[in-house]
Amino acid sequence: MLEELFELLQPPRAARRHVGIVKANHEGLTPTQETVTRDGKTFQETFWLKTGQEYSPERSDYQMQIAPPPKIMGPTGKPARAVAPQKKATPEASAAKKQKEEGMAMQTYDGKLPPTLTTQEHVAVARQILDQHEANLDGAKERLKKLAPPGATIQGRVKDLSSTMGKLVRKPKYGNATALQDLTGMRVLCNSQEEQLATVARIKATYPVVTEDDYLTKPQGLYRAYHLIVQDDDGFQKEIQVQTHAQQAMQVFIHDIYKPLSPQQEAALSAFKPDLDNYANAAFQYTTATDAGLKVPKPECPAVVAALFNCV
Repeated sequence: MLEELFELLQPPRAARRHVGIVKANHEGLTPTQETVTRDGKTFQETFWLKTGQEYSPERSDYQMQIAPPPKIMGPTGKPARAVAPQKKATPEASAAKKQKEEGMAMQTYDGKLPPTLTTQEHVAVARQILDQHEANLDGAKERLKKLAPPGATIQGRVKDLSSTMGKLVRKPKYGNATALQDLTGMRVLCNSQEEQLATVARIKATYPVVTEDDYLTKPQGLYRAYHLIVQDDDGFQKEIQVQTHAQQAMQVFIHDIYKPLSPQQEAALSAFKPDLDNYANAAFQYTTATDAGLKVPKPECPAVVAALFNCV
């Protein structure tokens, strides 16, 4: 059943999380470096193949015929991820991409947006405000970094045009894109809850706070974090989420398990639902305790989680 479930998962996702259903070690296998394109990125990856076997990206089952390469550990003690170098797009390529996005938005959301503006006007207003947020993103991250503890991770993004239009469809009360409060979203990842609360206090002392949601004292299901909408120095409202690394790991885990992948995958995952639910609750209790500085035993990770997802 575990192998059948593995086959249902999309190849890139499965390849990232495969921990050796077929082979538990590299004995009798030969390493080979191959160029792999995944999620739009191209990089070198090591595959451990059976003797005499050749790597072929066209084979739909090649993930099942390899064993994982040794894990490279990052500075936090967690496996490090290979990140392909980002190539800066030319102005011509950026303009062409934006034009394509605008055309798709016009087609997708025509007649669905708030009646305050025409579809073309909505798209034009959104593009202008998104470009301004994009230009200010690096400065916003630098200002936030000064409020974070040493070693914290600062992440940030600006909504794309399609997501912006989609939110206006779901929440027409905003009228147009200029009223949206989370066009810029940033996250601070801390090492402990003590650092997290201190960071929240510094943010609240620095920026005018528009709204805040404390999902630490009142978790949203198994989700914990502190959310703030602040008025930044550049005049724009922005969303800041403050989490610990453990809380972020739980967020990713919960998303992977409880968000449907496809009808077939959902049906297969339902067979393991008790194991997944039990582990999710145990992992939530574990991360809550460790964030508070308590020393507690790590919950045992079920085979289905180890094989198809990341253990927390």
